[in-house]
Amino acid sequence: MKNFVTKGAISYQLMRYAHATRTAISYQLSVISYQLSAISLCATRTRSRSAISYQLMRYVHAIAFSYQLMCYAHAIAFSL
Repeated sequence: MKNFVTKGAISYQLMRYAHATRTAISYQLSVISYQLSAISLCATRTRSRSAISYQLMRYVHAIAFSYQLMCYAHAIAFSL
């Protein structure tokens, strides 16, 4: 019985983590959308494309990392 309770608790915590991660990703996407608008505005006034590319790359990596963590949490939760 103790094993089942422990697995249930771990599964519950991982599901909470996955939900929090989804919420964080959603928030991050709205922030990125806003920042992309700002970058787009700056791009029309400057020719610093490498700086813009670097910022975009950072955002994409942050989203990919968060999504990967969420997938791991789901996989672990469903394997228990």
